[in-house]
Amino acid sequence: MPLRDHFRRPASKVASWESVHGMLPGEIVHELRRVLPKPYRAHPRVRVGPYYEVDIGAFEPAISHDGQEPETSDADGNEQQFEAWPDATLTAEVELPDDYAYEVLIYDFKMERELVAMIEIVSPSNKDRSKSQAAIVSKCCTLIAKGVCVSIVDFVTVRRANLYHDVLQTMDLQDPSFQTQVPSIYASTLRRRTDRRRMSLEAWATPLTVGDVLPMVPIWLNGTLKVDLNLENAYQNTCAALGYE
Repeated sequence: MPLRDHFRRPASKVASWESVHGMLPGEIVHELRRVLPKPYRAHPRVRVGPYYEVDIGAFEPAISHDGQEPETSDADGNEQQFEAWPDATLTAEVELPDDYAYEVLIYDFKMERELVAMIEIVSPSNKDRSKSQAAIVSKCCTLIAKGVCVSIVDFVTVRRANLYHDVLQTMDLQDPSFQTQVPSIYASTLRRRTDRRRMSLEAWATPLTVGDVLPMVPIWLNGTLKVDLNLENAYQNTCAALGYE
């Protein structure tokens, strides 16, 4: 099943990009379960921003079990007094980041659930402003420095930023395959490698094209053990479940 542009019609009429991004981590976990050896396990993690609220009042019954209105008095029959909130020392409108995150985390359970690899599925909010881009780049660089293999999968066609390229730039590096043109959608993997007291960075990157089949993505579990994520299968299963034909 070729890659679709889920941010534009006709693909966006079938399902939103949030639906694809929200379901893909689970399908990636299913794919990795087939290839991950024991004691490695993959878990999905999705965060959908700060604008969701819990309405506590919705969980308070308007009528008690005996059909009466809930009491507002104490055991002695005195009307309950609720302490008023103090006046805020600061009230201001702020613009909070969307903080969308779609990830798959791979752990080594033999090492007490040690994180060994992360797959970051880029969302539009990760690429829409310099602060958002810097946050993702900083997170990736921190994990790589700790020895965690980081894969970045980017289907976002409506933003030009390339976070893989930005990660390399923080280390004064550039992928030779991206020298003529830095693609806006791609799949990449980066890992730190230590060999005879020498530390190096290894990276694998593939530009993506709408209409093409998705590549296999290498996932390093340690210095010598690698599995390949069949990203195409995970994407196919996601699209099929959401009604794409």
